[in-house]
Amino acid sequence: MSALLELRDIRKSYAGVRVLDDVSLALAPGEIISLLGPSGCGKSTLLRIAAGLDQDFTGGLAHNPLLDFGGGSGIGVVFQEPRLLPWLNVAQNIGFAEGRAADGAWIEQLLADVGLGGQGDKLPKQLSGGMAQRVAIARGLYQRPQVLLLDEPFSAVDAFTRMKLQDLVVHLADAYGIALLLVTHDLDEAFYLSDRVLILGGSPSRIQRELAVPLPHPRDRRSAELAYLRGEALTELTELTL
Repeated sequence: MSALLELRDIRKSYAGVRVLDDVSLALAPGEIISLLGPSGCGKSTLLRIAAGLDQDFTGGLAHNPLLDFGGGSGIGVVFQEPRLLPWLNVAQNIGFAEGRAADGAWIEQLLADVGLGGQGDKLPKQLSGGMAQRVAIARGLYQRPQVLLLDEPFSAVDAFTRMKLQDLVVHLADAYGIALLLVTHDLDEAFYLSDRVLILGGSPSRIQRELAVPLPHPRDRRSAELAYLRGEALTELTELTL
């Protein structure tokens, strides 16, 4: 199996109502995939299944054995909200691992990587929203994952901070050889970041369309190629919500 993470024919129901039906995807090493679709189409549910946080589904979930190298799960998660523990400082939030001693040198490296060098002693209440999400990204990287799952991680910050965090995540994914699976509502974000964009929708929800983004990083947000792909996705999403 060359994919790091593979979901096959995923079906998911709530209270007897099918919300996901026959959804399949495979995430290759170093690849960035975005899940795009209307609110309530099951994007976050699919991400929780991929993370192993929701096991009440049918279908197949397969992890490449290489993800378990080093004893970790090989998968990190960044949520929409930072979810920092208010009684722990920044460094403790990043290295929080029950029953294991934190790696101080690695925490300092991650703080530097996310632009928060020397900020490890601060408490969450002393951080801006963008800083808190940088801490959450560092925490997601702490176990040295090969796959990072992100559930609308930039939706709670302003537009300028959002763009800076997008560039940060792309840089770190490249630097550490990490594959990303991202849930987003934002067309600009999806096509700026991703190698492939999967559009979910319908009732029950299925992958309606896959759009490849054959552009190298760094990308120009104003490029005609990205504008064309955003237009294609917008047409698809409009039809799904009619």
